[in-house]
Amino acid sequence: MTGLGDRARWQAKAGNLSTRHRRIDIAFNPLEQTGIPVDEQFRNWTELNVTPFDKHTVDPYTRTRVILMNGIEVESILFSHQFARHTDKPELKRALATGRRIEAQQQKAVNGLNPGDQTPLETRSATSR
Repeated sequence: MTGLGDRARWQAKAGNLSTRHRRIDIAFNPLEQTGIPVDEQFRNWTELNVTPFDKHTVDPYTRTRVILMNGIEVESILFSHQFARHTDKPELKRALATGRRIEAQQQKAVNGLNPGDQTPLETRSATSR
């Protein structure tokens, strides 16, 4: 089994079958998820107050994922704002504003995972790794 990755090696051992003929199921398929109704997505202050990670003991990939997810949330909010500026339908603007509020709360929760004593230089170096 030389040349196989760890995952393929484990799968071959688990079923004693060739990895080419095994179907690999993914754990999370977003197309099969029903989602959470919009009315239930609003958070209270307790849910927004998250415990930040310890910058001295956290895995570098976790730090990078938090920073990148925060950036994705910010871009989502900015896109929604620009989209709302270029439409004249009030019901669409209301729906976009509701979504923006939910996304802003999500962004606050994700950004709260960053420690307060993390410098901009540490943030920048974490994204370049």
